[in-house]
Amino acid sequence: MGNFRKAIWLLALIIIGCGIFFLNSRPEKSDKFLPPELPQSHSNSVENKKISQKSTQAKKPPPPHQTRKEKQSPLSQTEVFLAEYGNPQSPPHLDLSYLNSVLHIFNTHLKGKTLLPTDSNQSISKALLGKNVLNLQFIPPDFKYLNQDKELVDRWGTPLNFHFIEIDNPEIRSAGEDKVFWTNDDLLLSN
Repeated sequence: MGNFRKAIWLLALIIIGCGIFFLNSRPEKSDKFLPPELPQSHSNSVENKKISQKSTQAKKPPPPHQTRKEKQSPLSQTEVFLAEYGNPQSPPHLDLSYLNSVLHIFNTHLKGKTLLPTDSNQSISKALLGKNVLNLQFIPPDFKYLNQDKELVDRWGTPLNFHFIEIDNPEIRSAGEDKVFWTNDDLLLSN
């Protein structure tokens, strides 16, 4: 009989412990669980005003720029990459990765509507400048790595070479510091 009593006490302690644990782990009450606004009376008008202010605050939607990232302009999405392009403090091969990110953003925005042009550097630049079916701009017209012919150039001023392995995935080549293609210092980004 002694073992039976010990088992009952042990079971009771476990149940009480679980109850205390679950009561303590319940979330705190929040504003969204406040009772509906009460009619004002003389005795608690200040308290009712506080409740009504809290309810109104909870009902306000957040500003649109916080809830919908897709409303961001393509140019604002690419500017972080464009700002780093050609940065003398970073290795030159990163420039091609930055540009590839810009092309990826282009493809994301225009998916199903148009493809990135594949015929020339100049046509790619024009599409990024806003000459695309949605007239979306991905690089600014005064981007310092566009030459007078509106071609994308590397940090040494040589137009980049785009070779499309897949329709939306170009291989990007820079001639490198010697400004001559197909030499040992060429930079290549191939996905």
